[in-house]
Amino acid sequence: MKKFLPVLLLVLLMTGCNPSQMAKDELVKFTERIEQKSDRWSEAEWDDKAQYFSEICQTLDRYEYDEQQTQEIDSLKSLCRAKFRTHRFGEVKEGLEEAIIEINDAFNEILNAGK
Repeated sequence: MKKFLPVLLLVLLMTGCNPSQMAKDELVKFTERIEQKSDRWSEAEWDDKAQYFSEICQTLDRYEYDEQQTQEIDSLKSLCRAKFRTHRFGEVKEGLEEAIIEINDAFNEILNAGK
């Protein structure tokens, strides 16, 4: 899954722009995508996006930012992390609901077997 990091670094190098600003801009774009499109992502897409987010964060960590930029970056990272947590919580919730149904079915079978 490390395929994104070389691509991201290549884009940063080829642009000739300030690489630290390009990395921050990539986080902004990623945050917009996760806010707008994450409800349609498959599990594989969630895994890919998590890897890509990690690589964006690693790239950002290579640069120094002023206090205002750091606050903006931290805020964007927090929004993304919240989306990932919400997705994981949804998975756990679905798993628990399925387990409750299975336990209820097993309990009913036990009760009916005794009759």
